[in-house]
Amino acid sequence: MGRKLARNPGLRALVGAVVGWTLAQSWGMIAGAGAALLFPVWISARKQRHQQAKLELQLLDGLTLMQGALQAGFNLYQALELVAREMEPPLAAICSRIISEVQLGVPMDIAWERA
Repeated sequence: MGRKLARNPGLRALVGAVVGWTLAQSWGMIAGAGAALLFPVWISARKQRHQQAKLELQLLDGLTLMQGALQAGFNLYQALELVAREMEPPLAAICSRIISEVQLGVPMDIAWERA
């Protein structure tokens, strides 16, 4: 039931309306439905901002690691593998996604654009 509720905005609104009606009658029903619809959007935006901030903090370390790998004679693909293995998400996940696409035959520049 929890996953169905999370993926279905109509069901979320209905549950919010019922809870709102139970707590505060008609205005509570409207507020509950609105809150049930907007809450996941708010949570998603908050999570995205958190991921963006974490990525910005990791970027310098990831680029430094990649620079060292390239100076040591690694090619770009090997440097990406190193960053994917040594760093934490979200940077590691982005590099892993690029590596996976390249392994599937996607050109490196297109894989970078998609990441």
